[in-house]
Order: sequence, then structure tokens, then C-alpha cells
Amino acid sequence: MRKEMKRWLFKIVPTLLACFVFLGMMPGPGRYAEAAAAGDTFTLPVSVTENGEKAPGEAHEVILTAEDGTEQAYVIQGSGEGGFTLTFTNVGDYYYTVRQSTGSVKGATYDDTIFYVHCQVTHGTEGLDVVAVAYTDPACSGGKSDIAFTNTYIDTTVYSPAIIDPPVMKTITGDTPESAAQFQFVLDADDDSYPMPAGSTNGIRIVTITGSGSAEFGNISYTKPGTYSYICYELNGGILGYTYDTTVYTLTVEVTAENDRLSARSTYGVRGGGAAGGFQFTNTYRATGNPGGGGGGGSTPQPSATPTPASTPAPTTTVDEESANTALQTEDPGFVDDTEGDDVAEEDPSTFIDDENENTAGTQQSTPLTGDESNIILYLILIGLALAAIAGTEAYRRKNRR
Repeated sequence: MRKEMKRWLFKIVPTLLACFVFLGMMPGPGRYAEAAAAGDTFTLPVSVTENGEKAPGEAHEVILTAEDGTEQAYVIQGSGEGGFTLTFTNVGDYYYTVRQSTGSVKGATYDDTIFYVHCQVTHGTEGLDVVAVAYTDPACSGGKSDIAFTNTYIDTTVYSPAIIDPPVMKTITGDTPESAAQFQFVLDADDDSYPMPAGSTNGIRIVTITGSGSAEFGNISYTKPGTYSYICYELNGGILGYTYDTTVYTLTVEVTAENDRLSARSTYGVRGGGAAGGFQFTNTYRATGNPGGGGGGGSTPQPSATPTPASTPAPTTTVDEESANTALQTEDPGFVDDTEGDDVAEEDPSTFIDDENENTAGTQQSTPLTGDESNIILYLILIGLALAAIAGTEAYRRKNRR
């Protein structure tokens, strides 16, 4: 009987313990009722960004729509952030869409993205837990996304243009030249997209002044507000007797709008610092033969189309024929003596060079060489010793066989 009781206890006790643990993990009815009665709130964040030349800071209406068709609106002023407040009373999956209402500012492009939001509500330790994820895919799959709208504004106002015409002045000091020379000056925009006078190429305009005088680069017309910058310099023409002005001037044009009209304010300066009253260049001339005479002067910036000086031809190498011929004179016709004294064997040992008769070069040798001073008696003695050694070895072998 006791054995049966023990067996029964071992079966029923683990089962009861497992049931108690499972029931303890479930939320109590009082706590769930409180959450259900009070409701759990959650904020779904959204944002709007204004980009462009003329962002107006307008009011942007963002609309959240639930599955049952109910809507909630939230307004964000200009660029900013906000959010929708959602209240959940039961666990489950909830789906929403979020979109932006189209504004009415002229020239604006409004973000028309529709975001699809999945809110998953589960039991938490002190109420309901909410996890919200936004997608741009209606099936709520793929990459997650923030609910963020970006609107772009373009200034479509047609302004009365502002126009400037920067002049350049040339002065020549020193001696009086016999004839007036021509000098070239460059106006170069810091950005090729900046307005330039007619006749410009890739943001560069060049004008010519003959002798002392002035010229104009031409009208520059501005149709949009902004800040525009340029440099001006003289090209070094290398005319004999002239020392060129190497100053590089800067020009900054600030264009502002007022009542649909533009006005331009020009500021002249010198690269590296300092103010200037305009583009004023001074060259010094010295007649040929006078002290200080000569052309050129310092280097100045060059536009991309300026040709570069021709390259200097390479120097000619001189060969001493008399010294070179001695390298061919050798005592042994089968070798060539190089300049460092190394003997290099000819590729074909059967050829030879006859210094006295060049026509015999390349002829095969037909007679054996003479003058061999080898000792033939020594060779005979060595052969005899070798034969004696062979005979002794054979006699020793036969004796051992007996």
C-alpha cells in the first residue's frame, strides 16, 4: 500500500507543480482589468522638413487613418516634429495609414508618401506593451521607415534683373613706347554657373586694351538673389621692354531682393587681403638698352586656353670616332676586348677578323693551328702508369681465385 502511495505521489506532484507555475505566469484578472479600464496610451512620432530657396514655414497637416476609417489630424508648423496619441484597451494587431495633406504654396513640391503602420499590442508587466513599425509597403513588409515628410520649395518669383558692368583700366609708366602694345585681361568666375557677360566661355571672359586706357567686360545680369564671386588678372604677353602687373583682384557681388526687384552691390578687393577701387593695372616700359629694360615680369594666372611654351629639343650626343675605332683592335681574333678589359668570346668560334684584309672576315679556318707546346713525353709516362695499374689489378684478381 505504501509503495502504491509513493508511486501515486511521484506521478501527481510534478503535474500539480507544473500547473501552478503556468497559472502564476499568466496576468491576474485584477491587473488586466485595470489596464483595460484605464487604457494604455502610445505616441506615434511624425516629422516634416522644408527644403528649398524660399521655405515659407507653412502649416503642414498630417492625417492618420485607422482600419475602421476614423481619422486623426496633427499639424506641424514649418520644419518640425510631432506625433499621434493612440489609446489601446486590448491586445492585438492594429493597422493605420499616415499621409500629408497637399499645401498651396506656388512652386512647392509636397511629399505624397503614404506610410503603413502596424501596431502590435501585448500584455506587459504593468499593462499593455505597444510596438509600432512603419513601412512604405502596403503589405507592411520590407524595410522599416520613419514617418518623415520632406517638402521642397522653389522661388518662382520673376524679378526685375540687377545689372553690373565692371570696367578694367590700364596705365603704362616709364619710357614712351614707339607704338602702342596690346594687353589682355581676364574675368574668371569662381563657379562656372555664375552669370557672366556675353562672349564668355566656361566662366571666363577676356578683353583687350591697346596702350593705356580702359575697357568693359560687358553687362552681367542677375535674376536671382545670392552672392557671386570672381577674380580679374592680366595675361603676361611677354612683350619686350614691359614689366607686367601681377595683381589678382577679387569681385564679390551681393544680389538682394526687395518688392520683386533685385539690387546688386559690388565689392572689389585684392587676393590675399586688402580693398581696391576697381580693376586697375599698371605696367612699366623701358626702351631696349636702357637700365632696367626687358620684358616679362612676374607670372600671372593663365586661363585654360592659353598655349604653353614649346618644349626644348634634347641635346645631341657626340661620338669620338678615333676612340671608338680602337675598341675593335684586339690581339686574339677569337675575342673582343671591351672598355673594361673583360674578354668576351665570340658566338661563332670558327670565325675570325683579319685586320689587314676585311674581305676575309667570316671565312672558315682550313689549316690546323700550330705552335702547340704541350709535353708529349709526360702524356706517354701517364699512359704507361695507367696500363701498369690495370695489369697489376688483373693479376691480383686471378691469384685470389686460385
